[in-house]
Amino acid sequence: MYDLLDEAVFRQYTLVCLMCPGEWRQFGSHCVIFDETPRSWAAAEVFHCQSLGGHLASVHSWLESIFLQALTIDLPLTWIGGTDGGHWSWTDGSGFNYRQWAEGMPNNSIAGESCIQINFGGTVILILIHLSNLNCEFIE
Repeated sequence: MYDLLDEAVFRQYTLVCLMCPGEWRQFGSHCVIFDETPRSWAAAEVFHCQSLGGHLASVHSWLESIFLQALTIDLPLTWIGGTDGGHWSWTDGSGFNYRQWAEGMPNNSIAGESCIQINFGGTVILILIHLSNLNCEFIE
């Protein structure tokens, strides 16, 4: 007989058993891929990540931040999906609730800083036109 407990177990099981394709890496219920091709933030999000059915990665926990940093340890400047169109938001539409940035970041201190980059160690550098690597987050 099917009941809510069966559904809860099934949902937990499907999250545990999610298989990410090819070179993609799993974090929770997300698949993430790192691409070393230099691109502007807009090109990374619109022309690359969205063409793969995803978005630049969003960060919602310290553990997720560490996971993304580990993928980019040798290449320190990496775009993620934070954007400032008057207030900070993620391109995937999820809540901008992560607060463990480097001290004082993100701060939009220089006019035109409207994108977020991470580097190993957790420092956030906000640069609009710098070409960088990217993390695409694909949500199944």
